[in-house]
Amino acid sequence: MSRRAQEYDQKINSGEIYQIAEVVRDLNKNSEIPVDQSYSERQLFEKAYERILSEFQIVLNVSLEDTQKKLDKALKRNLVGQAQPIASVPKSSTTELPVEEPIADPDENLDE
Repeated sequence: MSRRAQEYDQKINSGEIYQIAEVVRDLNKNSEIPVDQSYSERQLFEKAYERILSEFQIVLNVSLEDTQKKLDKALKRNLVGQAQPIASVPKSSTTELPVEEPIADPDENLDE
């Protein structure tokens, strides 16, 4: 894995919404043709996109499909004809996860 890919992966796994958003922003290609990105870039983008999508769904308290439409519109992604629903994210109330807490402990080693 390249150094840049490792940095993106660390940002995604940090659980920090702003770092995940940076990865989505950096790897978002407005192009309808996915060949503009390498396989690893597409994988990293999808991983970051799914994480931010689940966070937004909780905050917005709307369906996964509506959340995905809003996020795609904000990213100016035209997915008509190639839209594939992201795996369903379980519904949870916003009282279960305070906004201040990161998704994962940044010091936690996920490889072990």
